[in-house]
Amino acid sequence: MNADVTIIIVTYNSAGVLGDCLKSLPEHLPVLIVDNSSQDNTRDVALTTRPNARWIEAGGNLGYGTAANIGLRQVVTPYAFVMNPDVILKPDTLTTLVHAAQRHPKAAMLGPKVFTPDGTYTPPKPPRFHPDYPLFALPWRKPLKKLRKLLGLPTASWTFNPSADSAVGWILGCTLLMVMDRLAPIITANPQGQPCWFDENFFLYFEEDDLAIRILDGGGEVWWIPEATVTHFEGLSSGEKTPASKARYRKAIDKSRLYMAGKYPDRYSRLARWWWVIKKSVKRSLSRF
Repeated sequence: MNADVTIIIVTYNSAGVLGDCLKSLPEHLPVLIVDNSSQDNTRDVALTTRPNARWIEAGGNLGYGTAANIGLRQVVTPYAFVMNPDVILKPDTLTTLVHAAQRHPKAAMLGPKVFTPDGTYTPPKPPRFHPDYPLFALPWRKPLKKLRKLLGLPTASWTFNPSADSAVGWILGCTLLMVMDRLAPIITANPQGQPCWFDENFFLYFEEDDLAIRILDGGGEVWWIPEATVTHFEGLSSGEKTPASKARYRKAIDKSRLYMAGKYPDRYSRLARWWWVIKKSVKRSLSRF
């Protein structure tokens, strides 16, 4: 593989994991590190481990998608690989993904098989607003699924082959290979007129869900490539979690989920949206006691 891929890493207080991440990257590829105003020594770790990396200050804690867009605007290579700093690549990960992109001419975004340190992996999800899609995970779905299982009925109508390339509806956002020319039809602009691949209204979480939906709506495809593998030390990208930081993350998830529901009201049922509104309100009320 020639230098056809630009690697973009979004950091925020990521000093504890960034060094190992950078060491796992191919030496010949350009690396952009977009930092959301880290308060630790992330910058020192970055430039000590990878002196030729380009360090970009986001100008504040702007969120994952906004920071990724800052990096994507600098890309001149055919491919961009957007990743979390708590991910370790295998030596052939990027080569395998690029070859897959060449095999699948409509693939606009591809993801590897993402393992956790204990050897489990996160599977891809169904296309768009399929009934088995995780956005429909309302409280009554699990009991119904258990009932169907007891009755010997199928519990899911969407399946995939865990050993073969699969066109899917969602891949884990910690590592995304983006085919730049195939993403051109879905690029939007922020209020400043700058091009955006990710919707900058998502601060954290669901930005990759939204991007996948827009790719599929635009006639492109999202592919899961199990031959390419990475290890994800989930939850370590922003340092050690405290009760306060966990609360902020939960708030970000709720906000993004509600925004997602409002963005696609024709597909995401009003009942589902109101369930999350009620859930959020109850949490706030209980937190006062």
